[in-house]
Amino acid sequence: MDSQQEADKKVRRTRELLGRAHWPKGSADAREALQMTSDLKDLRQFTLLTDLSERVVRMHPKAITEQKVHAQALIETGQATAAIAVAEKALDGLSSRHKEWSELTGLIGRAYKQIAIDTGDPHCPESRTALAHALNAYRKPYKQNPKNTWHAINLVAITAFAKRSGVAIPTSINTTTLAKNVIATITHKPKHTRDRWDAATLAEAYLALHNLDAVEQYLHTYLSDSKIRPFEVGSTLRQFSEVWGLRDATDSRSKGLLQALRAKLMDLPGAQMRLSASDVALQRKMPPPEKRQLEAILGNEGTQSYEWWKLGLDRACSVAAIYAGIGQRMGMGFAVSARDLKYADTDELLVVTNFHVVNEKGTSRALRPSDAQIVFEAINARKRYSIKEIVWLSPVDHHDASILRLTEQPATVTAIPLARNLPIVEPTAKVYIIGHPGGGGLEFSFQDNALLDHEGVEGGKPSTPDVCRLHYRAPTEKGSSGSPVFNAAYWEGIALHHEGGLLSKLNGQQGTYTANEGISLLSITEAVAGKKNYLS
Repeated sequence: MDSQQEADKKVRRTRELLGRAHWPKGSADAREALQMTSDLKDLRQFTLLTDLSERVVRMHPKAITEQKVHAQALIETGQATAAIAVAEKALDGLSSRHKEWSELTGLIGRAYKQIAIDTGDPHCPESRTALAHALNAYRKPYKQNPKNTWHAINLVAITAFAKRSGVAIPTSINTTTLAKNVIATITHKPKHTRDRWDAATLAEAYLALHNLDAVEQYLHTYLSDSKIRPFEVGSTLRQFSEVWGLRDATDSRSKGLLQALRAKLMDLPGAQMRLSASDVALQRKMPPPEKRQLEAILGNEGTQSYEWWKLGLDRACSVAAIYAGIGQRMGMGFAVSARDLKYADTDELLVVTNFHVVNEKGTSRALRPSDAQIVFEAINARKRYSIKEIVWLSPVDHHDASILRLTEQPATVTAIPLARNLPIVEPTAKVYIIGHPGGGGLEFSFQDNALLDHEGVEGGKPSTPDVCRLHYRAPTEKGSSGSPVFNAAYWEGIALHHEGGLLSKLNGQQGTYTANEGISLLSITEAVAGKKNYLS
């Protein structure tokens, strides 16, 4: 079983466990839930981990390690204050000699660090106070044992952040001296005893010393580890971007470090990235890293990994949010050319969405065209397009599709190319979705993204004539209806996301499973070409 399949299996099993009201203490389910918390952390499945670790901690209220994992999950899901409360409770009465003491103390520093970053203003009282608390938390384990390089490098990073931001905080730390001490501590360890976190810490220490050659060298060592997990790469990406401020760097080489980390993160099973529309626009404008730099960090496949990720960013600009009023996002759509849709032999951009999102009469709780506005947020979040007309539609029980003509053509939006064939259904087949789940930022859905089946296979048995359905496990939330589903190789459109839940299996197979469903764009274009009116 490959790593993606293993990740998928763990996610499905976690959902099954959470679906049970109670796990008898000491039961196989309870033991499995305990183990699964560590697995979910490695996979960066933090929303699931928060729910699971909450249940585990209730069963084991004095289990220190489980409280630590719960605090980590809370930080990653934006609940830093709750994480501090959990960590402080776990530390109450805990000896500094306990194996989890330094980890829990460091997590408190991590939570306060995130609070300072989240304010967006390092000079505000909330941020200054949080930075001081973070320094105090990281300093305790370091003073107890100067070989605690995780805490030491965070002391360096926070002090450098404050200095770069012009914020006065109580510290006498010399970042250059401490960074050199971190390097000496790690390099004096026998090589066979070092782990990938040592390589990541060395990369960060050399970043503090402005030695980018060494940063790239140790990032390569770190990212080349076969056991590396999305949680780890995501943590490094966040630290380099937010704390070290590389997202605001003016030199291309520093920005290239972030681009290489993003490309690596998205190449790992179970990875996820949620970006604001402005982040997408900013990253697309960045000059590409030098081939030498990508290969130095990611190896020979570095350029290919980056180009694939960059293509995904470009596709995001063709994804539209569909609004009712000023701030109520009702669903998604995406731009396709009239020629590719077989509607007309022109390059006119049309928007594909669900019938249950927009239709002429507002049936199925949809918007009427006059009530909907289209926004390509990654291009211009302030520009809203009105719908001139619906040129073709098919109801929910057929293609669940509406094709919209806009009152004006979006000048800087490009059409999503459509795949000529559906992917082969095999264990390694994957699909990807770009949408706005839960009303949040653009999300690249790389988690649990196996293609399960489709009705376009040889001998397929469509349940509805002329309609080809796909089932996949790419996670979606409310608000994702109308998102494009892409193939893995070229980010080509293969389906219109339609619904999710407990679905009957396709092609006459017995049974049900939890899955998401999309309607093949090939079946939609064939219906458009045949000018079949499904509402007559």
